[in-house]
Amino acid sequence: MIMLESSVSTEQTTGLNLPDKRYFTIAQVSQLTGVEPHILRQWEQAFAELLPVKRRGKRRYYIRQNIFIVQQISQLLNNQGLTIAEAKRFLLHGETSVLANAADDLAAPAAVSKLEQQVLAEIRQELSELLVLLQQPLTDNS
Repeated sequence: MIMLESSVSTEQTTGLNLPDKRYFTIAQVSQLTGVEPHILRQWEQAFAELLPVKRRGKRRYYIRQNIFIVQQISQLLNNQGLTIAEAKRFLLHGETSVLANAADDLAAPAAVSKLEQQVLAEIRQELSELLVLLQQPLTDNS
């Protein structure tokens, strides 16, 4: 009973309207989440939390919890811009440590970018000075 209440609140917060059934095929999960089947198969290998039940003929059957995990992974990768490695850490360790590391990773290129801008400005200045020299008429000193 508690699981059902938890599942309902999860459905309400994620915006998914899942049919009242126990198992879902990969095609159904793809349709519900908007994630292509080949991506779902790739994520199965990358994320230990995402393990569908495999039955006869190695067909995959996802449970409700798997669908919520797929949606969470999709949010992390597509909306938050995390890499697969960062999303794995997020699922293992929680939100704060991974997002802090991602923020640090984003801050580092900004510092490099500022340095690069400074170097480019110096190069532009030198090129401008060379252009002025090249546009001066040649004088015959002989």
